[in-house]
Amino acid sequence: MPATETQDRITDTGQAGFLLLLSVSSVVFAIGISITLLGLTTPYLSSLTDKIAVVAVGVAAMTGGAAGAYTALS
Repeated sequence: MPATETQDRITDTGQAGFLLLLSVSSVVFAIGISITLLGLTTPYLSSLTDKIAVVAVGVAAMTGGAAGAYTALS
């Protein structure tokens, strides 16, 4: 089977979009975990409000990543 035929078949069945959404969602989720851990453990954030804001951004990124993965898999 020629490569172009295989590529057309992957595009036609929507697998490329599925894999892209799943990959991006996984990366966003991983970034969210990293940001959350940074907010919880870093000594460089001066106030509690700063730490809460950074953790909230991390949790929001994890929520977005999980929602994207859920959308892709359902």
